[in-house]
Amino acid sequence: MELFEIIIGLAVCFAVSAFFILLFADVLGWFEARSTLRASDADNIAVTIKECWDSGNYRTVQGVFNTRTSQLADARRVKSQDVDDELRRLHADKPMVVYQE
Repeated sequence: MELFEIIIGLAVCFAVSAFFILLFADVLGWFEARSTLRASDADNIAVTIKECWDSGNYRTVQGVFNTRTSQLADARRVKSQDVDDELRRLHADKPMVVYQE
């Protein structure tokens, strides 16, 4: 019985990771977790960049960028099969979106 439960658990994990949609709420949560970093320097801005959205395999870069030093204070690259409607709307006509508080 335990082996069966482990196999089912692994299958569920695989199914979740096999089709991942990047949600706007996840993007906001990542920024919220870095709110001290953003607040520590007025030149730190929150951005998302659509890196590759035309092929059906989406790559989105999310980061805290310092406009004075031109350095990323923190960043992540998210690979997904899709993005939600809000992210699609925000990036409809621009490769980079700046998030304001």
